[in-house]
Amino acid sequence: MITAPTLIAIIVFLATVLWVHVIAVLAEWIALLRRADHGSKISVVIDMLGALVPVVILFIAVVFASSIFGFRSSVVFLAVIVPGGLVFALRSQVTKDEFAWSEGKRWLISGILLALVLGWRAL
Repeated sequence: MITAPTLIAIIVFLATVLWVHVIAVLAEWIALLRRADHGSKISVVIDMLGALVPVVILFIAVVFASSIFGFRSSVVFLAVIVPGGLVFALRSQVTKDEFAWSEGKRWLISGILLALVLGWRAL
């Protein structure tokens, strides 16, 4: 049986991995935005906002469901849903670009950042 502190540690680790991956993919999306010509920058941002719509809907659904059914710990779900949704939205935008990084490069950057974050937390 998994104890509550172990479960919380697992969720914190998963959220940390996702947030670090958000940083890596966000860096790629910013590079995509910088490469776009001046006239299409607004459309790149609007496409990104459109990709975030399913994430916002899921976020609202979890909050409503937790209030209706009386779940006290919806924050646990949101700790993983928010960065996971951001990764989903960002990746859906950057993979359409012809200069997109390889998946291996994204995960390599994420792995390096994760090692730095976990090392910093251990201090």
